[in-house]
Amino acid sequence: MPYTAGVTAIYLDLLWIYCAISFALIVICGYISSTASDGPGEWRARFIATLSFASWFIVAPSAWELWESHLPTFEFSGAIAAVRVERQSSRHYSAWLTIQTTLGGDVSVHTSDANAAWVPGQRLRIRYFGDTGELIHADLLDASGNQTGEVNSTAVFSCTASVLLGLFLCWAGWRRYKRDANGTGQAEEDPDAIPAPDAPDLNDEELDKAEMAKFTESARRQFAREKRRMLVAGAAFVASCGLASLFLHGHSLHRYLNSAGGVVLALCFAFMIAFTITSIAAVGSWLSIRRLEQD
Repeated sequence: MPYTAGVTAIYLDLLWIYCAISFALIVICGYISSTASDGPGEWRARFIATLSFASWFIVAPSAWELWESHLPTFEFSGAIAAVRVERQSSRHYSAWLTIQTTLGGDVSVHTSDANAAWVPGQRLRIRYFGDTGELIHADLLDASGNQTGEVNSTAVFSCTASVLLGLFLCWAGWRRYKRDANGTGQAEEDPDAIPAPDAPDLNDEELDKAEMAKFTESARRQFAREKRRMLVAGAAFVASCGLASLFLHGHSLHRYLNSAGGVVLALCFAFMIAFTITSIAAVGSWLSIRRLEQD
């Protein structure tokens, strides 16, 4: 059943309300975590801010896919009469295809995926969303009506990549919160956990050299672990970039750019985020060691 204008308006209003609430939580909890002293309040506020931010990567694309799943779809065959490109960027490509149907009418279909097949005269068998005009699938046909290729919308891959990124951020936030506390303000009993190097009061005169050496060693183990994670994430990012290069124009897998290529590009983006996060953590651990050694 297609959405009516009233239902669509309510749906969008709810989405805007969610965005406003999550943004308010990010600002408020981010301020609390940056100003509160180390303790349950800071840990909880940081965790809530992380979840609120990560939820954008999950809720927004999922809500869009859910809305599109209720839209009517139509299929027809025809030939491209004109192509109106609004944006040339491969990352934000946007074009309207005016297609002359076999029944003599004209239909405008929007595509967000660049493809060499979008040229006047190309025969197509199209499936698209009726309300938005967004392309779902296109079979490329020759003059005899035989299929020579196909083009699929990569929106589902972008949605999947965004949701996976959001879930990764939620998992990272939960791990950080779990490492800091068990939710009641008490340190969690974890034999593998490494104490934060800035936990002790380094200005306390009662802190003797043995304790200082212990905290410095803990900081070095923390840095070693963060460095390993950074190297693994960096290697995965470089490998995914190398694999993505095979889908570029002129390479062997270019014809799969709109299918498997979208998944590989999403992996590149996810590994880039992981490498950035682990690099920041490694640098922070290294700076903590420097501060401990100077004191």
